[in-house]
Amino acid sequence: MQKFEYYRIVEDLFKNDLNLASESLERVQAKEFDSEFINAIVMKQSRDFLNVYDAHIIKEICNFINEDLILYKRIYIGHEPYKDKFRDENNAILSTLPFPFEAEFSPNSGARFYNDGYFKIKNDFLEFDLIHSDEKSKVCDFSVPLEVGTTEGYTSFNHIVWDGGLARWPYYSKHIYLFHRNFQQHSFFS
Repeated sequence: MQKFEYYRIVEDLFKNDLNLASESLERVQAKEFDSEFINAIVMKQSRDFLNVYDAHIIKEICNFINEDLILYKRIYIGHEPYKDKFRDENNAILSTLPFPFEAEFSPNSGARFYNDGYFKIKNDFLEFDLIHSDEKSKVCDFSVPLEVGTTEGYTSFNHIVWDGGLARWPYYSKHIYLFHRNFQQHSFFS
């Protein structure tokens, strides 16, 4: 879906919520939230370029996490990512991920392509803590898109909703942020 279409859809769906998104944007720009977590959802060249749509997406993803519709985990990798042209260096870092994780920063990817690679749980399961329960949700053998560096809010949202999840490794972060749709819960759109 093209950027323009996405903005039009968001505007139509959330017309009444744009004031709230505008307030959220001011709070994000004032750095009232954990900036590394915000960068895991949307990261542009400058925080000043965030807009009300980005703020709305941040708010929605946080709401979905709080409702256990999105499972969330932060995975320590120990190194910040390099720029896209340093693919071998990024892959060397990703190769140090512990079992059951596997990831690849793919050649022939990046800003002009659908994603920057993949992130997998292989031959095992991963437990996520649920917000509203002492129970855990187990997710087995899955693969989600990997986005490294900067990304748009609508890209993160689309990966989570339509691809079932997203692994984000923002610039300046020593963590990979894993977002996974909780398919045991109701749909986002019900």
